[in-house]
Amino acid sequence: MLACSPDTPEQSAVQSAAQDNATASSAVYARVNQQVITRSQVDERVALLRDSGALHRRETALRQLIDEQLISQAAQEQGLELPDGTLDDAISRFRARFPDLATYRRFLDDIPGKEATLRARFHRQWLLQQLANEKSSTPISDEQVAEFYRQHPEQFARQPRVAGRGILVPVPEWSSASFREAASRQAQRIHSMLVADPDRFADMAREYSGDLSARTAGLLPGIEEGDGTGLYEAMAALSPGQISDPVRTARGFWIVQRIAARPAKQLALNDAAGSIRTQIMRRESVARESATLLRLRDEAQVERLVPLVVLPSAMRRESDSDSPAGDRPHLRLPGAPGSQGGGQP
Repeated sequence: MLACSPDTPEQSAVQSAAQDNATASSAVYARVNQQVITRSQVDERVALLRDSGALHRRETALRQLIDEQLISQAAQEQGLELPDGTLDDAISRFRARFPDLATYRRFLDDIPGKEATLRARFHRQWLLQQLANEKSSTPISDEQVAEFYRQHPEQFARQPRVAGRGILVPVPEWSSASFREAASRQAQRIHSMLVADPDRFADMAREYSGDLSARTAGLLPGIEEGDGTGLYEAMAALSPGQISDPVRTARGFWIVQRIAARPAKQLALNDAAGSIRTQIMRRESVARESATLLRLRDEAQVERLVPLVVLPSAMRRESDSDSPAGDRPHLRLPGAPGSQGGGQP
């Protein structure tokens, strides 16, 4: 077939530029056991990264892609296949850690690629976990638990805590003086109604509070001493059932009602044993996964066709935190060995 010649020099330049771009996009940046990583793959990954420098992003992207190729190839060799529904279940459990769907969506807004990126990370993590857990770990002994307890006493010191209910009249930081005065008057009106009928606190919290706790009738289950909000001091000064005057905080005016209090104490070893075993299992799981990734790197034939960028130590830590092994603290599969549930990320 004859190729048509461009009619003008401008068209010729456009065609030449398009060919150059196509050639550049298919340029091979690395080979991992003969599997290639192209510039276009690196470009796509760079778009998902958010560290400061373009050069650092490209190096981080290439390192991630090499590690992911290693994990994928090892998983294929062992015939690992993700069971149906595993990712859907992982996403559902992860989403359940947020107070509501709107908060979860705001979290996704901060992730380039949204939920697709989250699913891909969970998938890579699942593969790495399976590769690392070929041999079952030795059960955690009582001696290990006791030693951990002795070495980390600060983890088991319980600060004084109060529980109660609260109603927040929000005052945004940028508010005008007139807005703050109006909010103060609103807080005083709510306080007067509560003093007249303290049993209405839960219902009024649902109706008037600008805090997420309004969904649970204003319940504030555990405010610890030194939390920085001023709520502990306000509640600690009350008797059970007593209602405070409006308390000005950084978020606005709070009216709180004390329900119960817990004094400071040191959690006993028997009470802490379950959480200690979970922490030890998680640390061992992380160590196995890191060792597995290092082994895959050592055994592989990796050929880099672009110069190595030596990252500063702080940047290397950031790069590692974006690697498949580094996703663990934030994106560990619910129910996976050593996983920890609960709490908003």
